Amino acid sequence: MILESPQHFITVGKSNTEFASIQNAINSYNDQSTTNQYVIYVYPGTYEENITLKSYTHVVGVDKETCTIKTSDAAGMITMGANSSIRNFTLNKQGASAVPCVNINNKTEVIIEHCDIYPDNANAHGIYMVGGEAEIINCNITTASEIAIEIKDASGIIVHAEIRECYLITTAEDPLSFDIGYTPNNTATIYQNTLRGSGTNAISALISSPGTLLFKSAHNRMNKAIEGTITDLITTPYNVINVDV
Repeated sequence: MILESPQHFITVGKSNTEFASIQNAINSYNDQSTTNQYVIYVYPGTYEENITLKSYTHVVGVDKETCTIKTSDAAGMITMGANSSIRNFTLNKQGASAVPCVNINNKTEVIIEHCDIYPDNANAHGIYMVGGEAEIINCNITTASEIAIEIKDASGIIVHAEIRECYLITTAEDPLSFDIGYTPNNTATIYQNTLRGSGTNAISALISSPGTLLFKSAHNRMNKAIEGTITDLITTPYNVINVDV
């Protein structure tokens, strides 16, 4: 989470700020810790760069309507660190590369909040998560032929995901997908989201032993069903399924 009184506050903008590049601001320090966190505050503009967040780093735009990060580079656009967050941005991965807009690779306490995420490439994910712990809150994610959010475990790596108040749209796939097959005790909480896709399900899962997924969902609106083969499925009431969203 962002501290009410962060230890360090760095500004990025097109003029009259400490840095003109978000990544240069992040690269300017190496002493981050749980008691020495950094907030990178970004003023309006379009920032054409890939960003790798260090731990205990929080990148915050003024608002997502005026703060855009985009790149056509073949690398992933946003790579999250442990105990890091990104808020209030439009994220647009351009070009032919099919890499996702946002990568979460076994990082704990990650937050992605109030972002509009639009990969241009038909085969690019919005968010791709392999292990770790993340909250995805109040985000609009639109993809073409690929999954909006894909979540996986890995050998020795457990995943814990919470997705709430998001709008996930795909034109040819399931909006949300889980691929679990390496570790037990993975968890997912899906709450107050809208999911619209053109695949078989609104939420799908490939679960194989020894992997298990404790899955909870409530108050979601979906144009397709939740796949009925999710292992350890706990679906609380009030999902609205097979409706025009």
